[in-house]
Amino acid sequence: NGAFIDLSVLPYNPALEMPVILDVPFSGGGAAREVFGRCLKLVQCSKEGAEILARERELEAGGSESVGRRRLMASNLLGEEQTRRLEQERGGEENTAPVNVHPMFIADARKDQMNNPEEELILVEKEISQGGAPNAPPFDPPLRMEVVYASTYVNVDCTTPPGIDRGIAKNLVTSNMADVIYSPDMHDVARLFAPPLQAYGRAVAMVRHPIARAVAEYERRKERDAEVKKMTLEEFARSDHLKDNILTKAIAGRDDLAIAKEILKRKFLVGLFDRMDASIERLEIFLHWNNIGNDVRACQREEVVREMAEPHNHDLELPLEGSPTWISLMEKNGLDMVLFDYAKFLFDYQGHALFGIPASS
Repeated sequence: NGAFIDLSVLPYNPALEMPVILDVPFSGGGAAREVFGRCLKLVQCSKEGAEILARERELEAGGSESVGRRRLMASNLLGEEQTRRLEQERGGEENTAPVNVHPMFIADARKDQMNNPEEELILVEKEISQGGAPNAPPFDPPLRMEVVYASTYVNVDCTTPPGIDRGIAKNLVTSNMADVIYSPDMHDVARLFAPPLQAYGRAVAMVRHPIARAVAEYERRKERDAEVKKMTLEEFARSDHLKDNILTKAIAGRDDLAIAKEILKRKFLVGLFDRMDASIERLEIFLHWNNIGNDVRACQREEVVREMAEPHNHDLELPLEGSPTWISLMEKNGLDMVLFDYAKFLFDYQGHALFGIPASS
């Protein structure tokens, strides 16, 4: 895709490029968001943008500051001086979009009434793309930044098609309002960089062993989904709850392993879930984000350790290879397994070619 610059084009040029992280669920995107948001203080475009919009819509409709899925933790608020400085760095007098900071997020009463609260957030983006809900005034606020749990996000959801539509309409890529984008669909997010825009995406993939990823999804969803909670892992693997070959489809746009491998080789800086520290360090070096002090490095180590210690990431019990459960999982992840092995090769190759790491003997 011409929206993403080839990996061979070096060095990275922040004036013309923006990093786009392929955020396949349970593959390391959460750790990257925590590190880049909490530690490096970068402004990110991810699913949290929909949460900000949901709160904004409630306020416009006359709701109180306490309405919303969450409220910001008071202990993590930006100071007034830092807030002003961030606004100035994002465009000075020409860019008046504010950074909004709130008290602690608390649970919205509606959350307990919904089977899937994320659906409401997607609905907000859909209503924006369609000019608002039926019989409601148009809701399309200007771009702005907001702190969510000590990380700053722009009020665009870059993980959904309606969110991408909003990002295009608001010229997100050239607005100087975001430093990094996350998306589970590289073909959809590519629309942000479509001509005649003179900007390109720099693609990054965080890749995890597909069976471990599927087991992590199962463990996580058991906590939230009553139907999945009643299932065995094998039943989950055979159900529609587990999508097939999501990594291959996210890169190639369809079940085409050859195209996925070619795009991964030509376009992506590859990181591995099981090498999270090294992957983040490489990304920082490549994108020139590595001029950081000891405090930031300590923050990074802490966030990676915390994320990797989550129950769905730590000490997962994988099924025995060749067992009925393993076979059921492989039926959904056959292409992704091959692509994962290729990603491991690319990780080692890029370490040598781009970062000067001696090739293993």
